[in-house]
Amino acid sequence: MRHTLSTEWFWIRHRLAAHLAALLAAVIAVAVPVGRWISTHGDLDAAIAKAHDDAAESLAIWGVEVPAEAVFVEPRYPLAEQLPLDVAAVAVAVALIGLVAAALLVGGEWRTGTVRLSFTDPAQRGRPTAARILTCWWGWTAVAAILLGITAGGLLLVGQQRGLTEGMTVTRAVFPLLRGIIIAGLGALLGAALGTIFRSGTVVIVLLLVYVIVAEIVLLGLGVGTGYHSPGSRLLQWLVSADGQLLPYACGGAMRCSELYVITAGPPLAYLAAAMTACLATVAAVIAARRPIWR
Repeated sequence: MRHTLSTEWFWIRHRLAAHLAALLAAVIAVAVPVGRWISTHGDLDAAIAKAHDDAAESLAIWGVEVPAEAVFVEPRYPLAEQLPLDVAAVAVAVALIGLVAAALLVGGEWRTGTVRLSFTDPAQRGRPTAARILTCWWGWTAVAAILLGITAGGLLLVGQQRGLTEGMTVTRAVFPLLRGIIIAGLGALLGAALGTIFRSGTVVIVLLLVYVIVAEIVLLGLGVGTGYHSPGSRLLQWLVSADGQLLPYACGGAMRCSELYVITAGPPLAYLAAAMTACLATVAAVIAARRPIWR
């Protein structure tokens, strides 16, 4: 099995799709902290003064008395509040990139008939199929760990230099980071498994687009006011895992504060569901690879 894994790793890391996926994920991982750095600064006094000026201007021009707190815009990067959300968003993006890239890598060769497994006896395809899926999983998990670490490190730097570090704890940085790595690796595994099952990366991409349009857009619009939460929003909630317990948080003298919640390890059933999904997808792919035709 070790030889099979090393062979698959050699094959995958020389593919253009893998290089482009890693490059795109790296751009996103770096762009988020850079964007936060550009869009924030530490001049709180100027922001408070501007809020008072805007409130006075509203009263003078429109005759409407608006509290200065209502127009105050936090100029700093609130690290404890925003870092888990930013890391979770980058993790979902990296997971989607991994899913698409793995589906294209695996499904593309099945579709064209050049995949090595198409020339292997169907009964002997189980081990190399499992090795290919596991290679996509651990390879992209390693990439995600590096990139999410860069994102979190960059955001910590932004918070130190241009933000507010009040309320920041180790768990607020570690738990979303670890869950993000898990989700990113699972995305690549599902992409490889679906690419094997459908033997086409195009089919996987079409199904992904249909899912996004239906579950994340149409149903979300139809479910306004009914309490509908899309699977994507639930995934983000799990990645952040704020348990509803409020933390003491004063925002370092700001005029208006957001509420800060405790971040926990998250429900154990979610980890179990992720593990079961990975196992079932791998088993289904191994069974599908044994079909006697390659198209």
